[in-house]
Amino acid sequence: ALTLGRTTRVQLSPDTPAMRVLIDAWDPATAAWVAQSQLAVPSSMRLCVPDRQFTLGTATPACPLTTGSPRILCFFANGRADLPLDGVCPATSPTSGSGATIYFATNAGDKKYRLVIWGLTGMAKLIDQW
Repeated sequence: ALTLGRTTRVQLSPDTPAMRVLIDAWDPATAAWVAQSQLAVPSSMRLCVPDRQFTLGTATPACPLTTGSPRILCFFANGRADLPLDGVCPATSPTSGSGATIYFATNAGDKKYRLVIWGLTGMAKLIDQW
């Protein structure tokens, strides 16, 4: 988002047969989301329901991420990050951001990871435990 100078959204999608992560950027010229990249979550891993804040302490997320609307994380040109409750990323940068924590684990449950994203800066940190 900072490099492009516009809102970028990351969609955590529980679609079958494989979970996916989709990355789009807002194009003000066309007033539409433009696909940037897509990647499949490895078949040995599963995404869990993200938290709408950065969570550093003990957590027990709901796993796996269930079907329905994908969870959307917004990154803004001013460095903010947010996991909006309504699932919609605004095209303009807000003055604050909630941040988020994305959880994922192996299907066997023997390895668990969290990706903490700070709302003020969009900085991310990978932690190898819940």
